[in-house]
Amino acid sequence: MYRAALVTVFLCVAAPVAAPRVAAAQLDYTTYVLAVPVVDAVLRVDLTASAYRTALRFHTTGVANLFANSLVDDRTSGRFDGDQAAPIEYSSSVRLHGEDRFAGLAWRDGTPIVTALTPVADEAREDVPPA
Repeated sequence: MYRAALVTVFLCVAAPVAAPRVAAAQLDYTTYVLAVPVVDAVLRVDLTASAYRTALRFHTTGVANLFANSLVDDRTSGRFDGDQAAPIEYSSSVRLHGEDRFAGLAWRDGTPIVTALTPVADEAREDVPPA
């Protein structure tokens, strides 16, 4: 009995040291205006010692859909180079004012490359100066 208890204590103490560091969290939010729910949002973050992944989903609900009908779905993934985050890909799918928009980026050798962009021509977007 003493030996089993000692082994159990050892495994409980050693497990966090031997296990890879993994963290995952999900935050769920609802925003209210005058006690009426208008927005739901979910943020998910997954971290390991060598990589990360995040997702954000935001959408209007109830009465707010009559006025805005918005949806945002953003996702990103990457890895860690030492203490620095190095993105691998990013995607954003948005419905704003009844219009669908999508943007996709991929990083190659630290340089972002646009993989998808719809709508292509949009006067609402500002030009981004070169780095």
